[in-house]
Amino acid sequence: MAMRSTYLCQECSNRFDATRGDLMKAKEFRCVSCDSVKYIPHAELETFDYKCADCGDKMDVIKIPMCPVCKKRNNKAEKLLMMID
Repeated sequence: MAMRSTYLCQECSNRFDATRGDLMKAKEFRCVSCDSVKYIPHAELETFDYKCADCGDKMDVIKIPMCPVCKKRNNKAEKLLMMID
């Protein structure tokens, strides 16, 4: 189940909203460089090319969103905004 939360970056103290987690019928992938998110249906995982459409870098299963200010993944969910599926 995916969650939309407010996060606090432990590096720069920036607060930001982000979604993380898989959906019932799709797996979440994040770009290692730009943090672009893509949900891939389970049936398409074998043919997914693991390249970010935005920057061309690798998409991976990363469960922690990136801070949009300092680009670090050292953050903590402060407040759950909604559950998504």
